[in-house]
Amino acid sequence: MKSVLTQIGQYFLMLNKTFSFPEKKSVFLKQFNLELEKIGLKPGDYGIFNTSQLVKCLNILDGDILVDATSAKLNMADTSYEIKFNLADPAVIPDVPDVSSNVDEWSATFQANDEFITRFVKSKDALSELDIFTIETREGFNGEELVFTVGTNITNTIEFTVEATINESFGPVPFDSNLMKEILKANRDYHTGEIRINKKGLLDAHFHCGDDLYTGYYLVRLQDNN
Repeated sequence: MKSVLTQIGQYFLMLNKTFSFPEKKSVFLKQFNLELEKIGLKPGDYGIFNTSQLVKCLNILDGDILVDATSAKLNMADTSYEIKFNLADPAVIPDVPDVSSNVDEWSATFQANDEFITRFVKSKDALSELDIFTIETREGFNGEELVFTVGTNITNTIEFTVEATINESFGPVPFDSNLMKEILKANRDYHTGEIRINKKGLLDAHFHCGDDLYTGYYLVRLQDNN
């Protein structure tokens, strides 16, 4: 049960990063479906306002965990601790726009497998001070390729290619490398993942963990790419 709660906590942590600073909403929640009955909760709306604090609370629990909720509190307990976590009114949590409705088609699609996640995280860690990565198509030895570049044309860079289905060519599209790394790390244990890119500047990443959990995120392009 704790592993399921930890996944929820990781997800909520990403949600917190999305909405902490409204002017920087680079990541949007796409969809979050969870069979809450499996951890003792009825399906419903649970307002989590201080999500990073929830993750910290979850980390002190161990073994079998009892979970229930009222309209005001999320109650969690193991053999050593009992936590009463205040819930927020869902009305104070911003609605998330369906940005995909503005996308006519996706320019490229690929599987977010363990190899891709490892390569991206290693590249980002090697250039940890850089906040930008770009995605573009280029002609390679075996035809058109999808190229990821951590860094910019005025910094050190690391490039790697990804096997992808490419529907149309496009030049470099910049995204936030810190957010991308956090998304990939939070979803590393999922069974399947897929990432789609639209050349106008939208990245859609979604992940499945069996029948229990589905998470999805949007990244929107950065305004400047120096």
